[in-house]
Amino acid sequence: MAGEHTSRRRYSPVFGNLAYDLDTLTPEAEEYAPEPAPVRELPQAVRRRSPSVPAGLVIGAVFAGALLVAALLGRVHLTALNDQAVELTEQVQALETEQAILRIRYEETFNLEEIERVATGELGMQPPRSDQICYVSGQLPDQATVLAAPEENGFLKRITDAVGACFR
Repeated sequence: MAGEHTSRRRYSPVFGNLAYDLDTLTPEAEEYAPEPAPVRELPQAVRRRSPSVPAGLVIGAVFAGALLVAALLGRVHLTALNDQAVELTEQVQALETEQAILRIRYEETFNLEEIERVATGELGMQPPRSDQICYVSGQLPDQATVLAAPEENGFLKRITDAVGACFR
């Protein structure tokens, strides 16, 4: 028996590790591997159903999806409004430039020398003579008088007057 035991062991040189080699101690383990247990089929009535998803979880997922879609559509709408605002700002700048150009043209039409030339040449007008010019000067200084506005006796005014009279 001692000879049998020594023949099963494998001796190998030790390189710093004296731990047992468990494969050499039980070579029979490979020979006597247990067979897998047969899988038996359960009848239809005994089979378990897969766990169902709670209704609250489904409703929450649908609600979260709806919120994501609404946020995405809101973002798209906001981007469209931003684009319109940029276009309108550009139009306003173009119209302000055009307004400045038109104002310059309008002011150029009121050239006093041109008006005098048309009045004297085409309309037959003449400059005034010295006896036609009359200057008016006032001896009194200018003054203005501000009249007091009539006092309104509305409902609110009468109430405030009555309350004020109680505390006098």
